[in-house]
Amino acid sequence: MLIGFFGIFVIVSNSLENTNFIYYIFGVISAVLAALAYIGIKKLSKDHSPLNIVFYFHLFGSLVIFLFFSHGWKLPIYQNLYLLILVGLFGVLFQVFLSYALSFSSMQLIAPFIFTGVIFSTFLDWLYWGELPNNFFILGSVLIMFSIVKIVRNEGK
Repeated sequence: MLIGFFGIFVIVSNSLENTNFIYYIFGVISAVLAALAYIGIKKLSKDHSPLNIVFYFHLFGSLVIFLFFSHGWKLPIYQNLYLLILVGLFGVLFQVFLSYALSFSSMQLIAPFIFTGVIFSTFLDWLYWGELPNNFFILGSVLIMFSIVKIVRNEGK
């Protein structure tokens, strides 16, 4: 799993000098909170159904989000509505599939697959905005894929 995490670092390291450091701090905090959420989902999956977990996760998130974003919220423009719907749809699907995966398997096996989100988001970045991946992305992607293959092989033994 550390190899996959290093792959993420290689991909992100290319933009370290172009971005304010505070955004990386927020990214690390976000990753730690996501890891805590995954651990919580794994523990809850022993006693609750995945759909039940996803429902309460989103209900709680819907109630708490106003505390953080009420001061700067703006009504989205109508042209971006389809993008917001897609983000919501794929977010819910991710949560449902992740909850099911965590109820059937170990966190060590699933975590590297979560790292592939960086690969897919870069691919979509290329499709949507025409941003070409660089050598750092290719090296980081290879490291992530290698970590997935290594973990899957080790779990099979």
